[in-house]
Amino acid sequence: MNKPLALLITFLIASCTDTNTKPTHTSVANSDELMDFAKASCFSWYFKKKGYELDDIKSISGGIVELGSHAADKFREVAFLVKDYNPSLSSKNNIDIDLQKCFLMEKDPTFVTAVDEIRKR
Repeated sequence: MNKPLALLITFLIASCTDTNTKPTHTSVANSDELMDFAKASCFSWYFKKKGYELDDIKSISGGIVELGSHAADKFREVAFLVKDYNPSLSSKNNIDIDLQKCFLMEKDPTFVTAVDEIRKR
């Protein structure tokens, strides 16, 4: 496994296992499976764009879906929501915006609201 992929997987796992239970939004806690899946999906779209190996990230995403309490179609909707997510971001150090959004979307009220809408369906 190459170093960028290993580093991103480490960040993903760390963000999914955060022990802080304080919600970032009124209905989304850090342990929210749809938001965890959104982060995994974001990294998956980024890896695909960069041509990185996708097996490990697919396993993580698949595990979230398999253990999740929502129907598979909700996870699919979240994956496409993430793919189409284009926040207006700027980067101080020329960091790839597609990577940066993976770390910021759970704090974006617009994105969180969209995930909440999928959850309610």
